[in-house]
Amino acid sequence: IGAKIGLVTIFPESTVAKFADSVIRLPGVTFKSGLTPNTRSMQPHGNLFEQMSFLLFDCMAVALMDMRNFHVSELFKRHANLE
Repeated sequence: IGAKIGLVTIFPESTVAKFADSVIRLPGVTFKSGLTPNTRSMQPHGNLFEQMSFLLFDCMAVALMDMRNFHVSELFKRHANLE
């Protein structure tokens, strides 16, 4: 259908990455990777990747808002209210 695939991953050599049009590799370690963490953290594996993902997506949202000249109040009107 012509959709583009963007992937954020620890594993840029994964099967999904082969189909992706864009791949962003964030450093991270999971139990599945078999890699040794290169940072010292008390957090379980995967948490650092999840936190970096959150920051990346938050920065992307702010950049898109700036590029499209959207104000937070405009976005709130479009936000689904499930409360």
